[in-house]
Amino acid sequence: MGRARRAPRDEGAAAVEFAIVAPLLFIFLFWTFEFGWGLWELQAGQSSAREVARSASLGITGTQAAFVKDSACLATRNGSDAGQLSTVAVAFSADPAGKQPLSGTGGYVTVTLTYRSTLAGLLPTPLAPGGIFQSVAVAGLESPPVLSGFVASAPTSPCS
Repeated sequence: MGRARRAPRDEGAAAVEFAIVAPLLFIFLFWTFEFGWGLWELQAGQSSAREVARSASLGITGTQAAFVKDSACLATRNGSDAGQLSTVAVAFSADPAGKQPLSGTGGYVTVTLTYRSTLAGLLPTPLAPGGIFQSVAVAGLESPPVLSGFVASAPTSPCS
């Protein structure tokens, strides 16, 4: 009779398999976190744009600078570090698409908030190409606008 054959030893095989699979697992895991953070930034930006558009539709009282500061503070309170607001643009028009100039009563206000994303950008996502994203909202005017349309830079510390 012959000797019994021993099965080949597989010590360390699990470690080698883990070393092959782990980088892919971690890349997918971190990309999922980054994509989720980007979606949260987009949602917070869109919510801020809706609130600013509603505020503008009720009538901008005071100066343009005060409205921009209040809008930036509202956007800041809408989520901690939900992107860094860089510009606020307000336009008035007779149609919701913004094609016809405002004349007479009624009309629409379009608010565009431009943000710099706070994402690290380690893995590419289509959410904020170049680290910049915009949120646009349209609201029907409740009162005639006092100011004309404008584009202004957001203050760095608006809620102080």
